[in-house]
Amino acid sequence: MWVWVWVAAFVVLNTVVNYFGIETTARINKLMLVAELVVLAIFLVIGIVALAHGAGRGFGLSPLYDSSTFSLGLVFGAVSIAVLSFLGFDGISTLAEENRESARTIGRAMIAALAVAGLLFDPRVRLARGRYRRPRRVAGQGASAGSGGAG
Repeated sequence: MWVWVWVAAFVVLNTVVNYFGIETTARINKLMLVAELVVLAIFLVIGIVALAHGAGRGFGLSPLYDSSTFSLGLVFGAVSIAVLSFLGFDGISTLAEENRESARTIGRAMIAALAVAGLLFDPRVRLARGRYRRPRRVAGQGASAGSGGAG
């Protein structure tokens, strides 16, 4: 039920912002960008402080590749989510008619947006992955549970 309330609220907000034109949309986008960067900064600070105090597994390459947990099925599942993380940078091209400079500016803006998104995405994933320890096996599950015979 509440999901539809949120969806309706965001649709109305989006409609109102777009109704007032491109300048209002640009102002709201800048405001939202600042809000996102503030939340990102808070997340990074909390993650770095937690890792510095011994939480998680510390800094290393294990967030990028851990042979004990690697699975192609998980990679392909994660790719579908990762693609959505970068969705929207191509929206820059839809504002080409508002561009006051050369046509090369649009291409540069798209590459810059993708690079910034990638640079901001990497530390979030590393900190989120390094922050939480691997869960312990529950008794009676997994290979360490015994031979499986009746007891």
